[in-house]
Amino acid sequence: MIWRIVYMALVSYLLITCIQLPAVLKLPKREKVTFFILSAFNIALTCLLIKYPELPGPTHLINAVFDPISRLLMK
Repeated sequence: MIWRIVYMALVSYLLITCIQLPAVLKLPKREKVTFFILSAFNIALTCLLIKYPELPGPTHLINAVFDPISRLLMK
């Protein structure tokens, strides 16, 4: 059952990429590479969060980094 959800996430990613591809191909090489790297990171994170839903998401990382800084600034 989980693999069907992962498959549907990959299909939706491919559909979005096919729709965005003409606009991405007009961009400079550096932005193309950035688009595909961020997309690959997004797919990996999506698959991991589908397979392991108790895994902390990226917002937990942001909170862990910025909570101590915000406490220092509030003093």
